[in-house]
Amino acid sequence: MITKRDDVRDSITSKLENKLSERGLIINDVNVTDFEFSAEFDRVIEQKVKAEQEALKAKEDLERVKFEAQQQIEKSKAEAEKIRIQAEAITKQGGEEYVKLQWIQKWNGQLPATMLSDDSNMLINLK
Repeated sequence: MITKRDDVRDSITSKLENKLSERGLIINDVNVTDFEFSAEFDRVIEQKVKAEQEALKAKEDLERVKFEAQQQIEKSKAEAEKIRIQAEAITKQGGEEYVKLQWIQKWNGQLPATMLSDDSNMLINLK
């Protein structure tokens, strides 16, 4: 009755008009209000509404997760493209100069305290 209130109203109006028109009465409007249902029916309706809200929230959560995943994919693609461009530049312009530039940019201004010898088996203390 909740979802078909208009149909119920129209049906009641039609039946009243048929009965009362014989007596000269005219029905202008019928309002169906103050429904009272059993506690069980009210509980079922409440559960249905709650389930619909939870389903809507789950759908919104899924859309958010999909959006965040797509952002990560795009970010990864951009990072991969950056690496590809750098690798191409290193290959074309000589890798040794690039490595020197990176070393200079990351250098903290302090000279090394130890260093490897040419045979890479021996550490030399420079202090």
